[in-house]
Parts: sequence; C-alpha cells; structure tokens
Amino acid sequence: MVQALLGHSSIVLTADTYTSVLPCLAHSAAEATAELVLEAARKAATSLRGQAGKKHARRRKGSHSQGKKAKK
Repeated sequence: MVQALLGHSSIVLTADTYTSVLPCLAHSAAEATAELVLEAARKAATSLRGQAGKKHARRRKGSHSQGKKAKK
C-alpha cells in the first residue's frame, strides 16, 4: 500500500527506506495502547470500589433499621 501511495516502482526501495521507521512506530503504538488499557482499568477499579462502598453502606443501614424494629 505504501509503495503504491508513494509511487515506488519496487517494494525493495519502499522496504529499505521505511522498515527502520516501523519498530519505532510499533513501540509508540504499543505504549499508547498500554496507557489506554491501564487508564480504563483504573477507572473500572475506581467504579467498582465505589459500588462496593455503596452496597456496604446499604447493608449497614438496613441492619441498623432492622435492629431498631426488633428492640421495639
């Protein structure tokens, strides 16, 4: 595809010229992808911790109100 876009008559010219660029490009893409995955994991963990805290608070609130009813 690159060969056709650049109008090179031979893939050898294209490969020799641009192959050295690909490892850097691949590394940059991998780093960017890893950062996106880590950020998504952080957000998911924060969300899950928040949900767990709300459930725990509801359970505690429910047990207190049931205890009051039992005492009356």
